[in-house]
Amino acid sequence: MLLSDQSKPALSFGLKPADAWLVILGFAFFTAACLLLRFGQLVNYGFPAGAFLVAAYLYRKYPILYFSFALWMWFLCSWVRRLVDFQIGWVNPSPVLLTPLLVTFIAILSLCRNLPKTIKQGGVPFLLSGASVIYGFGIGILSLPANAVILNFLGWFTPILLGLHLYIYWQRFPEFKKNIYTTFLWGTLVVGVYGVIQYFIAPEWDKVWLNNMIYQLGIVTFGNPEPLEIRVFSTMHSPQALGGMLMPGLLLLLTNKSKFNFFAMLAGYLSFLLSSARSAWLSWLVGLLSYAGLLKLKFQLRLILNLLIATLLLMPLIMIEPFSTVISPRLETLSNVQEDNSFQDRVSMFNFLLGRALTSVVGDGLGGAADIGNDNGLLTLLFSLGWIGTVPYIAGILSAFIRLFKSSSISTDLFVGSCLAIALGSFSQITMNVVTSGFIAVALWVFLGAGMAAVKYHESQQSMLLR
Repeated sequence: MLLSDQSKPALSFGLKPADAWLVILGFAFFTAACLLLRFGQLVNYGFPAGAFLVAAYLYRKYPILYFSFALWMWFLCSWVRRLVDFQIGWVNPSPVLLTPLLVTFIAILSLCRNLPKTIKQGGVPFLLSGASVIYGFGIGILSLPANAVILNFLGWFTPILLGLHLYIYWQRFPEFKKNIYTTFLWGTLVVGVYGVIQYFIAPEWDKVWLNNMIYQLGIVTFGNPEPLEIRVFSTMHSPQALGGMLMPGLLLLLTNKSKFNFFAMLAGYLSFLLSSARSAWLSWLVGLLSYAGLLKLKFQLRLILNLLIATLLLMPLIMIEPFSTVISPRLETLSNVQEDNSFQDRVSMFNFLLGRALTSVVGDGLGGAADIGNDNGLLTLLFSLGWIGTVPYIAGILSAFIRLFKSSSISTDLFVGSCLAIALGSFSQITMNVVTSGFIAVALWVFLGAGMAAVKYHESQQSMLLR
């Protein structure tokens, strides 16, 4: 469910504003009808085009609802792609996967319209990292295939734009705050429930897609395309992407007061564990410990109580079949990395490539890290941007972290602490996953942007009280 701007009359179902929801539901019903009638070829191109038009309308009239719509496109587009491929055959690359990139790129208008104000009001972290991405685009376009460079540019740049969009609209922070809680609550519930269904049933479109991943691309780390054997990826395109999406959703549930928390928590944590995404598990732990350390004692006790409830819900399930044979061995590898072949292979590859990466001053440009055969985010940064681009990119992120750490709002607004914790958890994956593109990057920049918007809003409120 999306949360919208509150200024327009509601639909009879309580959805408002009415005109925006008519556009969104019209787009959803059209897509569903085409899929039911097996017009997959139409959806293949119509879905990204239609989503872009809907997003453009929402951006112009309802920037808060636009933000939520963009997140849902990140949540669902890979699932829509699989439904389309199931009807028309394997298409790679798929036009459907452009949807979240096109929808999010609209936020560049926020940057263009507010560039001088953004600089004056503390948006330099976004500009530093964004400039590095533009640098990588310029280097890449000189020597690499243009389509690969453009796709990588969109993948790297759009998460920064989405976070900047939040920060630019900092005066509407209370609405965005409620929006983020609501979007991730329902996102965690929907994605979590589908993940459990996927594990038990293995829908045909997921099986066909997984077979193509195995036989066309040679990717064998998603399990077998059979019930109880799939490594859950739900509506996302991989278990790691699923983990990157559920991690912030699950941390936000710890302070969300919705009556649907119980269901979202149960489905979300179960899918989170069935993904076997250990880097996401570790990032959740980093976020949790960071969050707990930022809270006052009474909030720490509330956090512990919520964790106990989640543990009591999950432990009986984790200890019974068929969950125990999947989750328990994977959890055990976290404490015994010496016998973890996957971890050892990652370490060996990292050591092999590190020397070459450290000597990359100029970088190969965006798309230049595609041939390294490694998903280490630090190596990807160095190979793509070189030291010239990596230093300002990391500086942008660190300066945003420093801004949040120094703010007094952390002790007064639980949301600020959760934003910092989620951003830290996402960034902590940099040596295990690519954190500069995809949903992990979206989580990183969205919560940096939301946290900085909250800080700016609270500072403004304090200065008004002192006048």
